[in-house]
Amino acid sequence: AKAMTNCIKIDLDIKPNKEWRRLWVNTRKLILKHMKLHLLYYREYESRKGYHYYFIVKENLSYDRLCKIQFLLGDDINRVRFMLIRKAFMSRLEYNVLFSEKYFRIGRSLYKFNVAEKKIEKVGWGKLWKQKLK
Repeated sequence: AKAMTNCIKIDLDIKPNKEWRRLWVNTRKLILKHMKLHLLYYREYESRKGYHYYFIVKENLSYDRLCKIQFLLGDDINRVRFMLIRKAFMSRLEYNVLFSEKYFRIGRSLYKFNVAEKKIEKVGWGKLWKQKLK
C-alpha cells in the first residue's frame, strides 16, 4: 500500500505583510475547494526566509496528488522538483534495489539519493570525489 497523508506542507520563501499573507491563504483555500478538498485547519510558522504552512485536509492524498496540490498551492519550486525526483527514483528503485546510493544533477548542483532512507541530499562535487576515492 502506498503512503497517504492529509498534511500539505508549503514553503513560502518570502515575508509578505499580514494582509498579503491573509489574502494568500484565502486564495489557497479557493484552490483546495476547486480541487474538491476539505480544509480542516491550517498552521502558519515563520521561518528564516519566509513562512511554512501546514494545510490539513479531510481527505488522504496519494503521493502523486500531494505533489500536484503542493505545486498548485505555490510550494517552493525546488521542493516540488525534489518530490517529483524522489517519486521517479522510488518507482524505479524501491522494489529492485541494486545500489544503496544514486547521484544525479539538477543544473550545476549534485545530489545524492539514499535508497534505504529514501532521502535526497545536496552534496558538493569535491565531497563526491573524496568519497569515491576512498
